[in-house]
Amino acid sequence: MAYEIIGETIKSATSLKLGQIFGNVKRYKEPVVNIEYPHFFITQVNMEVSHRGKDRLQLDYLMNIRYRIASDLALVTNINQQLDEVGLRLCSELTELDLELPTKTKNRTYEKDDGVLQFFFNVTVFAYPKAEEKDKFKEYELNEEVI
Repeated sequence: MAYEIIGETIKSATSLKLGQIFGNVKRYKEPVVNIEYPHFFITQVNMEVSHRGKDRLQLDYLMNIRYRIASDLALVTNINQQLDEVGLRLCSELTELDLELPTKTKNRTYEKDDGVLQFFFNVTVFAYPKAEEKDKFKEYELNEEVI
């Protein structure tokens, strides 16, 4: 049975995969007030739509995972080493998400910025839009603003 794969679906599948890789580290998909550390924050950065045939669409999602060790980084020793370990583990183990079918992640990269790990990856899915949605995708304009 098919279901709709959207950014939220990918964020949920990513959260489940992070749980498999890192255990009970807190994972957030939406902003919260009382944040626990360490944690992962998962966001959809971008989505590009390409037409592949008469009715088929290719949806390319750019996703971001931010990892923070602590609120006060002055108390953390070897922060760059710890961030590198998490980044390398994500690169090697976050290779597939369990969407409707196992779906490969691509272009896995990370960078460190002010004590925060920024991990990026792409997910590509193919879709056949419902008849009422076809016009929406014909006029689809990409929002270039990155959060």
